[in-house]
Formats: sequence, C-alpha cells, structure tokens
Amino acid sequence: MAARAVVAIGVVGLSRVRAVASLAGLLLVAACSAGSGASCALPRPVLSSGHPAPGDRLTVQVDLDRECVDTNHPGPPSPPKAWRAVRVSLVQGATVTVLATVDSDAQGQVSAEVTIPVGAAPGRAAIRVDFAEDAALTID
Repeated sequence: MAARAVVAIGVVGLSRVRAVASLAGLLLVAACSAGSGASCALPRPVLSSGHPAPGDRLTVQVDLDRECVDTNHPGPPSPPKAWRAVRVSLVQGATVTVLATVDSDAQGQVSAEVTIPVGAAPGRAAIRVDFAEDAALTID
C-alpha cells in the first residue's frame, strides 16, 4: 500500500514538472512571436538640466524617428516623418501638466523650451514627451 502511495506521489510530481515545462515553453513562444517591434526601446528625451527650480526654463530634445538598433530590419530604412502636436508635460505624482505642444522637424527631431511652473513642488518629477520614455528630474 505504501509503495502505491509513493508511486502516486511520483506521478503527480512528474505531472507538475511537465506542466511547468509546458508553460515555460508556451511563454517562450509567446515572447518570440511578439515581433521585433516589441523589443525596441522608446527614445529618451535629453534635458538641459536635471535640477531646475520653479520658474526655470528647460530645453527638451528627443529624436522620435531613430531606428531600432537592437533588431535586424530587412529592407531599406524607412524615410523620416514629421510628428504633429507632440505634448511635453511635467509629471509629479498623479499630476500631469502640459508645458508645450510642438511639431517635430522633417527628420523627427523634437525640441521645446519649456518653463517649470512656479507652483511645481520640490522633489522628484519627470518630463514626459509623447512617444518617448519619461526623463527623470528633480525640482529644486
């Protein structure tokens, strides 16, 4: 009787191992089928200062049309395009304040000079540009 219990536990344990292995295989296939576009990082804005004070002017620049360099894209590079009505915002906690809305140049370069609001609270914040990563900064 004890031998049957050990065999039953062994079969259950083996079934769990197979289930985990199958799940891991499915996750790997799902990640690979997400496509190369899913692996590209968003562009990161460059700020003229990482420690502005309320009322300070800040230059924000980002290349929205940069090519993804971490994957192999077949064929010729796509032509640059202009981006319209790109928002540049200050993010502090749950508060998002639009500082500017600008168009890119013909090569996808966005450049905006913005003013940190006088009422901005000191501490951690971010500059958010549409279609790009947030750029961290500290309000002094």
